[in-house]
Amino acid sequence: MIQTEQQRLELAQTVMEFLDAWRVRPREQIMLLGLDFQTRSRALARYRQGTPLPDDEFVLRRACELVAIGRALLTVFPHSAPSASLWVTTPHANFGNRTPLDVMLDDREHGIGRILRSLDNTGGW
Repeated sequence: MIQTEQQRLELAQTVMEFLDAWRVRPREQIMLLGLDFQTRSRALARYRQGTPLPDDEFVLRRACELVAIGRALLTVFPHSAPSASLWVTTPHANFGNRTPLDVMLDDREHGIGRILRSLDNTGGW
């Protein structure tokens, strides 16, 4: 798991790159990361610019899962980063015609896990 400040910094920058590529709004980024609801969007800008994520196990786990989703999408769409990003905001029958982003936001921890499992082709087994 993430143990050093440098690892938290690298994770912050990587997860923010994926969230930006997916065009996730700041309030939704805060929700996905499990940050305190009073977190301001300027904190997100600091994560992009070199501030490490908080040393909070819940936040770090969520960030790692979001990065895993981003990397899985790049594997599924190796020649088209825009397609990988579009996948997150496109409704899918597998998710009750909801977007993966909606599933992650509405179902919180379980939603993020569901999206990650669907990309890993494990289907929750």
